[in-house]
Amino acid sequence: MKARICDIAEVQIGYQHRDKIGAAEVGSHQIIQPKDVVEPGDRFSEAFEPAAGIWTGSLYMVTPKGDPDRYLVSPGDVLFTARGSRNFAIPIDARSVRPPVQDWGKVIAGSFFFILRPRTERVSPGYLAWAINQPPVQRQLDDAAHGSHMKLIPKRMFEEIEIDLPPLTVQEIIVKVSELSEQERRLTTLIQTKRAELVRFASLAAARQG
Repeated sequence: MKARICDIAEVQIGYQHRDKIGAAEVGSHQIIQPKDVVEPGDRFSEAFEPAAGIWTGSLYMVTPKGDPDRYLVSPGDVLFTARGSRNFAIPIDARSVRPPVQDWGKVIAGSFFFILRPRTERVSPGYLAWAINQPPVQRQLDDAAHGSHMKLIPKRMFEEIEIDLPPLTVQEIIVKVSELSEQERRLTTLIQTKRAELVRFASLAAARQG
Protein backbone atom coordinates (compact mmCIF):
# COMPACT_ATOMS: atom_id res chain seq x y z
CA MET A 1 0.00 0.00 0.00
CA LYS A 2 1.19 3.51 -0.81
CA ALA A 3 0.17 6.80 0.77
CA ARG A 4 0.84 10.43 0.01
CA ILE A 5 2.69 12.34 2.71
CA CYS A 6 -0.22 14.78 3.04
CA ASP A 7 -2.51 11.84 3.88
CA ILE A 8 -0.40 10.63 6.80
CA ALA A 9 1.16 13.82 8.20
CA GLU A 10 0.49 17.52 8.62
CA VAL A 11 3.19 19.51 6.85
CA GLN A 12 4.08 22.96 8.20
CA ILE A 13 6.76 25.25 6.74
CA GLY A 14 9.16 26.49 9.41
CA TYR A 15 9.22 30.05 10.69
CA GLN A 16 10.23 32.57 8.01
CA HIS A 17 12.37 35.25 9.58
CA ARG A 18 12.76 38.34 7.39
CA ASP A 19 16.04 39.44 8.92
CA LYS A 20 19.24 37.49 9.32
CA ILE A 21 19.18 35.50 12.54
CA GLY A 22 22.18 36.14 14.75
CA ALA A 23 23.39 34.89 18.07
CA ALA A 24 21.08 37.14 20.09
CA GLU A 25 21.12 36.52 23.81
CA VAL A 26 17.48 37.38 24.32
CA GLY A 27 14.27 36.21 22.70
CA SER A 28 11.15 34.24 23.52
CA HIS A 29 12.04 31.08 21.54
CA GLN A 30 15.01 29.02 20.43
CA ILE A 31 15.14 28.37 16.68
CA ILE A 32 16.55 25.31 14.89
CA GLN A 33 18.54 26.23 11.76
CA PRO A 34 20.59 24.23 9.22
CA LYS A 35 23.76 24.90 11.25
CA ASP A 36 22.24 22.85 14.07
CA VAL A 37 21.74 19.69 11.99
CA VAL A 38 24.40 17.06 12.68
CA GLU A 39 25.13 14.38 10.10
CA PRO A 40 27.41 11.33 10.44
CA GLY A 41 31.03 12.52 10.55
CA ASP A 42 30.10 16.05 11.59
CA ARG A 43 31.21 17.70 14.81
CA PHE A 44 29.17 16.28 17.70
CA SER A 45 28.00 13.29 15.63
CA GLU A 46 29.44 10.83 18.16
CA ALA A 47 26.86 12.13 20.66
CA PHE A 48 24.01 10.71 18.59
CA GLU A 49 22.62 7.22 18.19
CA PRO A 50 22.31 6.94 15.23
CA ALA A 51 24.94 9.53 14.33
CA ALA A 52 22.57 12.24 13.07
CA GLY A 53 20.25 14.66 14.76
CA ILE A 54 19.85 18.17 16.10
CA TRP A 55 22.52 19.82 18.25
CA THR A 56 20.62 22.18 20.57
CA GLY A 57 23.66 23.39 22.49
CA SER A 58 23.98 26.58 20.42
CA LEU A 59 20.47 27.39 19.23
CA TYR A 60 19.91 31.08 18.52
CA MET A 61 17.12 33.02 20.17
CA VAL A 62 14.32 34.84 18.32
CA THR A 63 11.05 36.50 19.17
CA PRO A 64 8.73 35.30 16.40
CA LYS A 65 6.03 37.53 15.03
CA GLY A 66 2.51 36.16 14.74
CA ASP A 67 1.53 32.82 16.25
CA PRO A 68 4.72 30.91 17.19
CA ASP A 69 2.77 27.78 18.12
CA ARG A 70 2.50 26.89 14.40
CA TYR A 71 6.27 26.42 14.25
CA LEU A 72 6.85 24.58 17.51
CA VAL A 73 8.85 21.36 17.33
CA SER A 74 8.30 18.57 19.84
CA PRO A 75 9.06 14.85 20.31
CA GLY A 76 7.11 12.80 17.81
CA ASP A 77 7.55 15.35 15.01
CA VAL A 78 9.83 14.83 12.01
CA LEU A 79 12.01 17.62 10.61
CA PHE A 80 12.68 17.60 6.87
CA THR A 81 15.38 19.76 5.29
CA ALA A 82 13.46 21.29 2.39
CA ARG A 83 16.34 23.45 1.15
CA GLY A 84 19.97 22.77 0.39
CA SER A 85 22.04 20.08 -1.30
CA ARG A 86 20.72 17.28 0.90
CA ASN A 87 17.04 16.79 1.62
CA PHE A 88 16.43 14.32 4.41
CA ALA A 89 14.30 13.69 7.47
CA ILE A 90 15.13 13.46 11.18
CA PRO A 91 12.67 12.02 13.70
CA ILE A 92 12.57 14.15 16.85
CA ASP A 93 13.08 11.94 19.89
CA ALA A 94 15.37 11.51 22.89
CA ARG A 95 18.15 10.00 20.75
CA SER A 96 18.16 12.58 17.97
CA VAL A 97 18.38 15.71 20.13
CA ARG A 98 21.46 16.65 22.15
CA PRO A 99 21.63 18.16 24.74
CA PRO A 100 18.09 17.32 25.89
CA VAL A 101 15.55 20.13 25.56
CA GLN A 102 14.03 21.30 28.83
CA ASP A 103 11.04 23.18 27.40
CA TRP A 104 9.73 22.06 24.02
CA GLY A 105 7.14 24.82 24.18
CA LYS A 106 9.91 27.30 23.38
CA VAL A 107 11.61 25.62 20.39
CA ILE A 108 10.66 26.39 16.78
CA ALA A 109 12.11 25.37 13.41
CA GLY A 110 13.31 27.84 10.78
CA SER A 111 12.16 28.14 7.19
CA PHE A 112 14.72 25.66 5.84
CA PHE A 113 12.59 22.90 7.35
CA PHE A 114 9.20 21.34 6.96
CA ILE A 115 7.77 20.31 10.31
CA LEU A 116 5.95 16.99 9.85
CA ARG A 117 3.36 15.96 12.43
CA PRO A 118 2.61 12.31 11.66
CA ARG A 119 -0.86 10.85 12.07
CA THR A 120 0.36 8.14 14.38
CA GLU A 121 -2.65 5.91 13.87
CA ARG A 122 -1.24 5.33 10.36
CA VAL A 123 2.50 6.00 10.49
CA SER A 124 5.20 6.08 13.16
CA PRO A 125 7.59 9.08 13.17
CA GLY A 126 10.61 6.80 12.91
CA TYR A 127 9.24 4.96 9.89
CA LEU A 128 8.17 8.18 8.15
CA ALA A 129 11.70 9.59 8.48
CA TRP A 130 13.24 6.28 7.40
CA ALA A 131 11.01 6.05 4.32
CA ILE A 132 11.75 9.63 3.24
CA ASN A 133 15.49 8.94 3.45
CA GLN A 134 15.35 5.86 1.20
CA PRO A 135 16.39 5.98 -2.49
CA PRO A 136 12.85 5.66 -4.01
CA VAL A 137 11.64 8.77 -2.18
CA GLN A 138 14.95 10.57 -2.63
CA ARG A 139 14.53 10.17 -6.39
CA GLN A 140 11.04 11.68 -6.15
CA LEU A 141 12.55 14.57 -4.17
CA ASP A 142 15.21 15.13 -6.84
CA ASP A 143 12.48 15.34 -9.48
CA ALA A 144 10.48 17.78 -7.34
CA ALA A 145 13.42 20.07 -6.51
CA HIS A 146 13.56 23.57 -7.93
CA GLY A 147 16.54 25.92 -8.18
CA SER A 148 20.10 25.48 -9.38
CA HIS A 149 22.08 27.44 -6.76
CA MET A 150 20.12 26.07 -3.82
CA LYS A 151 17.65 23.23 -4.18
CA LEU A 152 14.16 23.87 -2.83
CA ILE A 153 11.41 21.31 -2.43
CA PRO A 154 8.03 23.06 -2.85
CA LYS A 155 5.60 22.14 -0.06
CA ARG A 156 2.79 21.32 -2.49
CA MET A 157 4.98 18.82 -4.36
CA PHE A 158 6.42 17.38 -1.16
CA GLU A 159 2.96 16.64 0.15
CA GLU A 160 2.15 14.64 -3.01
CA ILE A 161 5.16 12.35 -2.69
CA GLU A 162 4.19 8.73 -2.06
CA ILE A 163 5.78 6.31 0.36
CA ASP A 164 5.19 2.61 0.95
CA LEU A 165 2.99 2.23 4.02
CA PRO A 166 2.98 -1.21 5.65
CA PRO A 167 1.05 -1.91 8.90
CA LEU A 168 2.39 -0.22 12.03
CA THR A 169 3.82 -3.49 13.37
CA VAL A 170 5.89 -3.90 10.20
CA GLN A 171 6.95 -0.26 10.34
CA GLU A 172 8.34 -0.76 13.85
CA ILE A 173 10.26 -3.85 12.76
CA ILE A 174 11.78 -2.00 9.80
CA VAL A 175 12.88 0.90 12.02
CA LYS A 176 14.40 -1.48 14.60
CA VAL A 177 16.30 -3.45 11.97
CA SER A 178 17.60 -0.21 10.47
CA GLU A 179 18.80 0.97 13.89
CA LEU A 180 20.56 -2.33 14.56
CA SER A 181 22.23 -2.16 11.16
CA GLU A 182 23.49 1.34 11.96
CA GLN A 183 24.83 0.16 15.32
CA GLU A 184 26.65 -2.69 13.57
CA ARG A 185 28.18 -0.24 11.08
CA ARG A 186 29.43 2.01 13.86
CA LEU A 187 30.86 -0.89 15.87
CA THR A 188 32.59 -2.28 12.77
CA THR A 189 34.13 1.14 12.09
CA LEU A 190 35.27 1.38 15.72
CA ILE A 191 36.86 -2.10 15.61
CA GLN A 192 38.70 -1.22 12.38
CA THR A 193 40.00 2.01 13.91
CA LYS A 194 41.20 0.27 17.08
CA ARG A 195 42.82 -2.51 15.07
CA ALA A 196 44.71 0.02 12.92
CA GLU A 197 45.90 1.81 16.08
CA LEU A 198 47.08 -1.47 17.58
CA VAL A 199 49.04 -2.37 14.45
CA ARG A 200 50.61 1.10 14.34
CA PHE A 201 51.67 1.00 18.01
CA ALA A 202 53.09 -2.52 17.61
CA SER A 203 55.02 -1.45 14.51
CA LEU A 204 56.43 1.64 16.27
CA ALA A 205 57.48 -0.50 19.25
CA ALA A 206 59.21 -3.00 16.95
CA ALA A 207 61.01 -0.16 15.15
CA ARG A 208 62.29 1.31 18.43
CA GLN A 209 63.63 -2.03 19.59
CA GLY A 210 65.50 -2.43 16.31
